[in-house]
Amino acid sequence: MTSSPDLCDAPPSSPSMDVSRTGGSTHCWAIDCDRFKSVNDTLAHHTGDLVLQGVVDAIKGSIRGWDLACRWGGDEFVVLLPRTKPENGRRVAERIRMAAEGMQLHGVTLSTGVATSTKGESLAAVIVRADSAMYGAKRAGRNAVVIA
Repeated sequence: MTSSPDLCDAPPSSPSMDVSRTGGSTHCWAIDCDRFKSVNDTLAHHTGDLVLQGVVDAIKGSIRGWDLACRWGGDEFVVLLPRTKPENGRRVAERIRMAAEGMQLHGVTLSTGVATSTKGESLAAVIVRADSAMYGAKRAGRNAVVIA
């Protein structure tokens, strides 16, 4: 992931985005920044940008060079971890959540949904499941990791 929270390292057509060709399970995380809107609304967009950069740093510090992290929307990120053991998907997501929790992010925490690809499943389907699990983390009180 680049230093800008607006950019992705690889285009969607990249072979690393094809979950059916990774030779093993691919984990997909949908990450949402809890209470981000209030930071932008009360502390201004410059502070919001600094918070997003902190989240980018937490993600970059926890993933491997071949993993792919992209900003998905305003305060959401999608991360793909190809060739990852099932037990490692949640563990690394928790590491990112805890790293962000320990940063000065003006009360912003992370809600993360984790989905593991199944044989023949499309990337879009994996993202939908991860996104649904992320909303489950929000319903469970935020600042959590939920497995799809």
